[in-house]
Amino acid sequence: MIFESENKKRWKTAIIIFIMLVLSGLVLTFCTAYSIFESVRIPGISKLTLPKGIYITRTIKSIQKSTRETASSVSKATHRPVNYIWKHKEKYNFSASAFPISESKGRLLTSAFVVSDDDRSVNDLKHNLKNLDIVLPDYFSFVKGKVEINENVRMDIQSMLKQNHVMIIPRISNTDETGNWFGKEFIDLIGNDDNRASLEELIINTLKKYGLRAINIDVENISDQNNDPYLDFLDELSYKMQKNNMYLTVDVPVNDPGMDYEEIGKIANMVYVMAYDENYEGGTPGPIAEKAWFEDAIETLKARIPVDKTVVITGQYAYDWNTGTGKPAKSLSFDEAMMIARDVGAEVETDNSAVNSTFEYEDDNKQKHQVWILDGISLWNQQMETEKVGAKGIALWRLGLEDPSVWRFFGSSLKNISPKILSEADFLETVNFEGRGEILKVIASPHKGSRLLTTDNGYIDYANYNKTPSGYEVQQFGHCSSNKIALTFDDGPDPVYTPQILDVLKKNGVTATFFVVGQQALNNPNLLKLEVKKGNLIGNHTYYHPNLTKIPPSRIALELNATQRLIQAITGKDTTLFRPPYDTDSTPQFPNELSALRIAEAKGYAIVCADIDSEDYLKPGVNKIVNNVVTQLKQSGSNIIVMHDAGGNRTQTVKALKKLIPLLKSEGYQFVNLDGLLGVPKTALMPKISFKDTIMVVSDRIATWLLIYGWDFIMILFFLTTVISVFRIIFLGFFVLRSHKKNLKYIKYADFQPFVSILIPAYNEGDVIGKTISTVLKSNYENFEVIVINDGSTDNTSEIVDKFVHSNPKIVRQIIKTNGGKYSALNLGLQEARSEYVVTIDADTIILPDTLSYLMLPFRDEDIDAVCGNVQVGNVKNILTGFQTVEYITTQNYDRRAFDSLNCIGVVPGATGAWKKSKVIEVGGYSGETLTEDADLTLTMLEHGARIVYMPYAKSITEAPETVKALSRQRFRWSYGTLQTLFKHRKSFFKGSLGLVALPNIFIFQLVFPVLSPIGDLVFILSLFRGDFKAIFAGYVLFLLMDLAGSIMAFTIEKAPLKYLMLVLIQRFFYRQFMYVITFKSIIAAMKGRRHGWNKLNRTSSVAIPPLVK
Repeated sequence: MIFESENKKRWKTAIIIFIMLVLSGLVLTFCTAYSIFESVRIPGISKLTLPKGIYITRTIKSIQKSTRETASSVSKATHRPVNYIWKHKEKYNFSASAFPISESKGRLLTSAFVVSDDDRSVNDLKHNLKNLDIVLPDYFSFVKGKVEINENVRMDIQSMLKQNHVMIIPRISNTDETGNWFGKEFIDLIGNDDNRASLEELIINTLKKYGLRAINIDVENISDQNNDPYLDFLDELSYKMQKNNMYLTVDVPVNDPGMDYEEIGKIANMVYVMAYDENYEGGTPGPIAEKAWFEDAIETLKARIPVDKTVVITGQYAYDWNTGTGKPAKSLSFDEAMMIARDVGAEVETDNSAVNSTFEYEDDNKQKHQVWILDGISLWNQQMETEKVGAKGIALWRLGLEDPSVWRFFGSSLKNISPKILSEADFLETVNFEGRGEILKVIASPHKGSRLLTTDNGYIDYANYNKTPSGYEVQQFGHCSSNKIALTFDDGPDPVYTPQILDVLKKNGVTATFFVVGQQALNNPNLLKLEVKKGNLIGNHTYYHPNLTKIPPSRIALELNATQRLIQAITGKDTTLFRPPYDTDSTPQFPNELSALRIAEAKGYAIVCADIDSEDYLKPGVNKIVNNVVTQLKQSGSNIIVMHDAGGNRTQTVKALKKLIPLLKSEGYQFVNLDGLLGVPKTALMPKISFKDTIMVVSDRIATWLLIYGWDFIMILFFLTTVISVFRIIFLGFFVLRSHKKNLKYIKYADFQPFVSILIPAYNEGDVIGKTISTVLKSNYENFEVIVINDGSTDNTSEIVDKFVHSNPKIVRQIIKTNGGKYSALNLGLQEARSEYVVTIDADTIILPDTLSYLMLPFRDEDIDAVCGNVQVGNVKNILTGFQTVEYITTQNYDRRAFDSLNCIGVVPGATGAWKKSKVIEVGGYSGETLTEDADLTLTMLEHGARIVYMPYAKSITEAPETVKALSRQRFRWSYGTLQTLFKHRKSFFKGSLGLVALPNIFIFQLVFPVLSPIGDLVFILSLFRGDFKAIFAGYVLFLLMDLAGSIMAFTIEKAPLKYLMLVLIQRFFYRQFMYVITFKSIIAAMKGRRHGWNKLNRTSSVAIPPLVK
């Protein structure tokens, strides 16, 4: 038998080759993985001598909620008379109820004010939502002199708060676009009854617009001599809001003799009391909220405002008074105050009586400063007092300025918490920058501070910062005072736009830095080489372009290493430049941003940002891109421009660059690269790789070559196979239609009924043989004999056949022989056959009454040597047999229809086929060299010039395997036999229709494609993580649609039940994978050279006899 060999050399050779390939792959994988996962340290710019930076502190936007005015702004009012009556009080005559939100678990209701334009404020909100019940964002402001409202609603904040079930009470204030208060203009506006009513309605409608149910009124800087309109405004607004099931909250200062706390306490649902600014910016230096002052103020208001409506606002900020100049104090965040204290070496401690933290220092101009701070120490005492008086809640002014340590207790009751929790001061959230420029180096990481505390009855009476907390410190460099500017491009290289950008740069004599994404570089290695060849610099922009703040440190390191190794492998050089994805146009502000960059810095990278953002990614238009760059250059005086050469359609970028470079040159700007900004050689930024890395790069280059060209080869193979498959579907469809028209000429008349010998080989077929013979005997074809060749059966096959012999002695014969295989049984049957026309039927096959008639009709043409019948599955009981039904209809019978026209049918099935005996004997009969004797004989006949046709009307029903094990055995025999047959007839390739169509069809679609199909599935999965998913998905969809179209045609022509059509697509994704395994198993079996038997299936006799036969 073909492939059978006692010599195991073939298998041993295959094993050796396989082991060598596996070992080579493992070594390459290990070396590449080691090079990627190993911590890549490059000779970074930290080794270079750089200009010393100038000390700069980046101040986070500080918006102070004032409760005081300067002495000249308004006159102090006297307390309103007790008998003061609002003019509208009798009209409405009601008192507002307390705000309908209850305290949580016996603690104070917690609120916080948020400045939505301050990233630090919003960031603190995101990280501390669990500690808050109410958030008051500065969404709205009144317009000076107009019945209008400025809206600044951030829907991301809205969504975040709603998802976390935090109450939203937007704040509306009488501040202009510069943040200044306009008290008089506001009072003048609402002094008009119509204006006031319109403004009230506008507030309510605005709240409805955004699905909000409450408002916080923060009106300041009004004279208490003329605030009647304001009180009328609050009164009317409260009444109208109550009618709309809305709630009014009002901010009031403490200790204001002109403020009618009683009346406001009645009319508002909740009153926010601003308990800070005892000493304010324009006043004399001193505590911002002295402990005794705070306690007295809250205790006094307790009698004037219902405690169930009172929320105490505590301050979290600092004032820095220059005592030598008498100028107003500078507002600072807690972090900024701590940075100053650390830098000047000041001792921070609480004042003995005020219990507010404070320190003093002298600046470079010998000016003395006094700094007072509201921090976690002051808030602890204030919350203790607020809980003591029984107020409804406590609030922070404001997020973004606070001591990070307050979150250790804010949002909890202090009853069961020790003040010692504040002994540790959390590290600062603010980033301290030194120097100037857009190239960064992290020079210090944050560390926590410590406080020495003394307490008395739960209150803190003294605190000393024996170690001040710190934040990240970042050195900036690369700024040039001249008009030097550098172009940088992100996200490439791109095969379309990068070459165009390189051409524009070359024409204008300019070089740039390209921050490449590893995945893009892998897809376009030649562009990376071209960028370097033309004198440009390459920077690392990570491999997959992730947001570094959202991935773990290990992933960040892997992103950097993989991209660096790729750059090394392609260019032979390192890069010391790194730009983080996203927000490259701004310096980092938060620790989570810098903690990610710290990993890059530790590896030796310089972190390259860019203050001049072209915003070309927004595709705003060519002129807008140019204007963005020119405007920012003039305003910022910065040096680095960021644009993009990939990540989308960059046509606008290319066109803008053509205009931008000549324009900036004409205005006196000089284009340099990053080495020019830093004043270092280009080789310092892209040095040659080290000897150690040279060794690693060998494996990296091989891996890179395999990834680049291997992927290209696989992609070509994928699309080539897709095109071939689609072409085959169209090709077969054409010939199927042609064959179908030809078959229509066959009519159901027995006008050609020569004597026929029906051969039924049988081995242990006792369960099914009787049913098969019965259907043959009930055929409407009258001129035939039945020869059952019993191939040494050991069951009751012989007894069952004998019954038919005795009852039909002139028609049925049984020949009993020793077991020798199906081919030997059929050859014996040929010898015993009395007719020139022989029909073979498997022992489990049921024929229809007209099957024999249709099988004989084509023999009217004397040139016909064999006829192929239409075998169908008769036991569709589960999805497995359903898949086989689809396979028989859409593959086996469909192919036979097409190949009929070309005379290259690959197999006349032993289940139902007709032959000219003389032609079969002429070619040597059935061969025992393969397990698929019917396919072998068919190809042999075709090699000898036989004409073989397909008769679709000659239908028979066979039993298909019902279990995976049985199907596996059957299909292994078919697959292995096909390999044997293909090998046996290999010399017929490219000879006639057999060698040009039949054999290539078997080789490609029954051997090559099953081997390649797993690769195709892997390509589809990998494409999900690459940039070419759409093209691959389009190829898959095209193939599936064409396949479905061909299947519909097959079902239609076959007149098969359409209910099985739904299995077509499912079959492609499940059944096909099963066939991969069988094909691989067959190839391995061929290499082993062992003898393989028939692997006969156990019959179940599950095929029912059709009604027509009964």
